[in-house]
Amino acid sequence: MYLSKETNALLDKLKSSTGVEDICFIKACPYATKQTRLEKKICTLSPCELDLDSISVDNEFFYGKYGIELALYVPYDFGSPVAFDDMERIVRAAMDDAVCGIKLSTVLKDSTTECYKVKAVLTFSLSYCREA
Repeated sequence: MYLSKETNALLDKLKSSTGVEDICFIKACPYATKQTRLEKKICTLSPCELDLDSISVDNEFFYGKYGIELALYVPYDFGSPVAFDDMERIVRAAMDDAVCGIKLSTVLKDSTTECYKVKAVLTFSLSYCREA
């Protein structure tokens, strides 16, 4: 999976952050469904975008941005305001100097998971040097 190192770094940061201990953080696994009713809050992380431009004549050095999508699932029992408040706590825990953009969705009802769902995309700056 592309951006595995960056996704794992954010995952580790969120798992060890104080203030969001009540949320389970996992990497998203596309095309894998699990038939179960969620009993706790789950936040999945997955790479979602990569935009690099060459900044040198020889195309060896690139600069750009990448995004990691966070999807928070909060069971209906907790209520919709909790979903937004929890995503705010997650975004605050993820913030550092590399974050250069944040997009949040509205809180939606997801009938397949019986949860409230809110998404965020965190955009990070990236410098990349192509190895010969």
